[in-house]
Parts: sequence; structure tokens; C-alpha cells
Amino acid sequence: MWAARARAREVVWAQHAEVRGDLPQPVASGRQVDGLVLDIDATIVICHSEKEAATRTWKKTLGLHPLLCFLDNTGEALVGLLREARAGSN
Repeated sequence: MWAARARAREVVWAQHAEVRGDLPQPVASGRQVDGLVLDIDATIVICHSEKEAATRTWKKTLGLHPLLCFLDNTGEALVGLLREARAGSN
């Protein structure tokens, strides 16, 4: 599955480069940033029943606290790490 996903991304990015040129450059603090920028964010996902790895959140709800990584240039989701809700944002 990982190999198939890598091949598909390679094809899509090659097609994007043919049609629109290089990947768009992200902007941070009003400045254009060269290269690829990874945006790593944590979020809370509330569950209404006990799911695998779901735990109590600090607000006394049940859920998960996944860590997600996006390619800032395109907004494409690259990878996610499922974590218990009691995991910190760091």
C-alpha cells in the first residue's frame, strides 16, 4: 500500500509540474519560503463510544488526539499518528 501510494503521488506531482510548473511556494510571516514545508498539527477527535486507544480528554469527554502532518505547499495530508486523548499537544 505504501509503495502504491508513493507511485500515485509521484505521478500526480509530475502531472502537476507539467501543467502548472513547480509546487506552489508557501508563505510564512509574509515571506515566500523555498522548498517543501511540513505542517504538523495535533487535534482532538471526540468519540461517542469506546474506540481503540480512546481515553478521557482533559475536558472529561472520550476521544483521541491524533498528530497529523500536511504538505503546506499543497495542503495534502501525508501521515497521521493516532494517539490517546490524554496525549499532550507536544
